[in-house]
Amino acid sequence: MDKRTFLLLVILLFLANITLLANAVNADSSHSKTVRINEIHVIGNKKTNENIILREVGLKEGETYQLQELEQVAEDGRKRVYNTNLFNEVEIQILETSESEVDLMIRVDERWYFYPSPIFRIADRNLMDWLINRSAELNRFNYGLKLDQYNFRGRKETFRFMGEIGFERRFILNYVIPYIEKTQRHGLIIDLAYLENEDIAYITENHLPTFFESDEINRKSFNSGISYSYRPSYYATHYAKIGFKTSVISDTLVSLNSNFLGNGRKNQQRFQLKYQFLYDQRDKRTYATDGHFLFLEIEKLGVGIFDDLDMLTLTGVVSKYHDLGRGFYLANSMVGLMSFPKQQPYFNYSGLGYDEIYARGFELDVIEGHRFVMFKNSFRKLLFNTSRDISDLVPIDQFDDAKLGMYAKLFFDAAWVDNYPQYEISSRLTNTFLYSVGIGLDMITMYDLVLRFEYSYNSADEFNFALNIKADM
Repeated sequence: MDKRTFLLLVILLFLANITLLANAVNADSSHSKTVRINEIHVIGNKKTNENIILREVGLKEGETYQLQELEQVAEDGRKRVYNTNLFNEVEIQILETSESEVDLMIRVDERWYFYPSPIFRIADRNLMDWLINRSAELNRFNYGLKLDQYNFRGRKETFRFMGEIGFERRFILNYVIPYIEKTQRHGLIIDLAYLENEDIAYITENHLPTFFESDEINRKSFNSGISYSYRPSYYATHYAKIGFKTSVISDTLVSLNSNFLGNGRKNQQRFQLKYQFLYDQRDKRTYATDGHFLFLEIEKLGVGIFDDLDMLTLTGVVSKYHDLGRGFYLANSMVGLMSFPKQQPYFNYSGLGYDEIYARGFELDVIEGHRFVMFKNSFRKLLFNTSRDISDLVPIDQFDDAKLGMYAKLFFDAAWVDNYPQYEISSRLTNTFLYSVGIGLDMITMYDLVLRFEYSYNSADEFNFALNIKADM
């Protein structure tokens, strides 16, 4: 199949399915009588504090609703409880005890919360980067131990320790306390991280990071920070962080790229101030099919105490998910970034290809720039969604339900990246309109693990197949 035929096929399929859905109509039930909530019962929470669940449900005994309104409010609350990622299943039943009173039965199925697990992961940006760009080299793996304690003390707290050796050496300590007082609005996050490398990318050439091999440590980094979180409503959360970051590199790395830390520096120390705003009203955070998402971030690296770096970054993400009915769904998102001033050390470069932010069809590329904007669009069709009781094979309650869902999709992504000044060594895909179109299959398995199989054609006249883990948006 040549590129023109493939492109035409994708467009025709997209238009045909949009036309098919034009007459879809969602019917609403009409229950207009007024009822009072008499009692609320929570069952299945063997470890989780009941107040954590009731905070998300948002309903209280003694409140009065029209029955139709109560059904919708209860469903919204069920989604919020599920999105805590503490439970496999959440069910809210409205039990009519009289003509004017109801009880609520909230049933939860708790997940497994303690995960001591081995680490064996690729050190590269994504699976395709390792397979294609790095020729699937077996020495590019990190291995170690990860300890995750979710729902610590039954209060939704998370404690994580991670130690890795191999291609990199990395040690991370993270403690999330979402609520530090009774109103469950204020929280704290503590972060500590140490990283050291021998082999390291010192420059990007034609949108591919270039590594050099070494038997000596060429970079050490230490990051620490504390964040305050404020959640005034169910869907909105504010974060304010103060942190300190320091990096030290070798003479060899300076000789290979004098701009790695800027101006031939071997050290970079910078204080960090960061503000984030998150508004998340998706029906399911791991693979959304309805709702919307907003993320805004302002980060300042360097606040006058050290003059090693002066950088201000503004980042925004907006996503909208549409349930079109009859198993059809539409997802749209926009991601944008601006950093000031334009000229920065290579170590602080941003762009598409880092932190799982990339246009589909460009998984192999790092497209760096001081500002970029990207639009992503997916049209999905649910093929099936099933579950099976496997308690005979797995005698652990938290793992006895095997789920499998599959969506077929068409997608179209577009982006623009403004290159850094005098950075012609990697400019083929910058300052030009980028796009990709493609088809794919998304699989959702136990514990919301998402596998994506995608085949695309992009504006660089390339066909690409990609296998990825985690939902795209």
